[in-house]
Amino acid sequence: MPAAVPYAPYAPAEHAMSILDLPATTDDILLDCLPPSDILRYSRTCRYANTVVKSYMKRAFNLNKLLSRFFSPTEIQRFRELQCSTGMLISGSIALQFFERVLYPDSDLDLYIEHRFSRQVADWLVNIGYNYAPLPGQDNPQSLDEAFHRNPHNQTHIPRIAVLLKDIIFSVQKDYVTSPFVFNFEKQNPYRKIQLISSLLSPLQRILGFHSTCVMNIITHDKAYSFYPRATFDEHYSLVCRPDVEVDTLKKYKARGWSMFDLSDFPPLRVDMYSTFSLGRRYVGDPCCWTIPINSGLNLPHGYVESNSWVIKLRYRFGEEKVITKFDVLATRRLKFSYIVDTADLNMENEIRKFIGRSQQTPNPQSARYLDEIVFRCMNKLRAESEYERLDTESEREIEYSDESESES
Repeated sequence: MPAAVPYAPYAPAEHAMSILDLPATTDDILLDCLPPSDILRYSRTCRYANTVVKSYMKRAFNLNKLLSRFFSPTEIQRFRELQCSTGMLISGSIALQFFERVLYPDSDLDLYIEHRFSRQVADWLVNIGYNYAPLPGQDNPQSLDEAFHRNPHNQTHIPRIAVLLKDIIFSVQKDYVTSPFVFNFEKQNPYRKIQLISSLLSPLQRILGFHSTCVMNIITHDKAYSFYPRATFDEHYSLVCRPDVEVDTLKKYKARGWSMFDLSDFPPLRVDMYSTFSLGRRYVGDPCCWTIPINSGLNLPHGYVESNSWVIKLRYRFGEEKVITKFDVLATRRLKFSYIVDTADLNMENEIRKFIGRSQQTPNPQSARYLDEIVFRCMNKLRAESEYERLDTESEREIEYSDESESES
């Protein structure tokens, strides 16, 4: 009969259990409780910790697990292909769940897309068993065909030459549920709901117009981005950005663990707010974002969402301070997608105009390729060479005395 092994800490070295002997999933119990900044710090302590965190990240940030509530494995692959070809973004509560590593059982899948690509996705959802569900009200379209008849997916106001459209102030537009560009799809047993929310141009216009910062997260076919990760996931703070946000919406996110703040909750110097909420000049995938690569298992090209940039700042107007987001919209028929662009840097604007304008001089526009890759490289080059700091401290409090030409919509 073998000799009994004494209990630790008096066990001989050859019988002592090492942390290396534990199954990989043992780490999940601990890492699930850590905010992202602490997980990052832990990964930098040693090679073993780095290996542990990499393994954990693959298990914890599993997009297919979230999507499996809405699609079969084969459908998930096709969905990811559609994301790549149409620029469709996952946002809303599903994206928040992905980063927060939680599950809200009754949440919808919110998809954001340029309207010209929306019919392709809508038809696919119907083909896999989802039914179009009209919005309440007799004036709303009662069928998918009627919805697209009223708002044709091939309508376009994109000019033949490159233009930078008028500045758009941080959204105070009507709630998107009243928009004619919202398509509801439902499936029973169990009940699931998908909302396809389209914009005439870049869907990021809508996402940056959300009610507060905690839901400003997106998932593309190859990466997930949180725009305000320090506030959202380290501190569980959310900055309310719209004056017309419904009380029930704020209560919902408070119940989920977020402290909802407006400008009156911060001290006059606002130093903490600028660092916590990463205000200033921003772009998708910048160092202030939390970016997680997603392996789709498919051989798909990289996306172009990182060509988007904007500025978020404070504006003092008529004795009231408010949060605004400013950007221009870059749209031309030589681009497959439209983009939001921070044109506060004139070098960036001039360079983009030069690249796009030069490419207009083509003898056969019908055979010309899209220029999204050129814009993508151009934006990356300009960022690398940029001389300004990300935080535009000279304009942290912008004072405006008249409405002039800017509008809030």
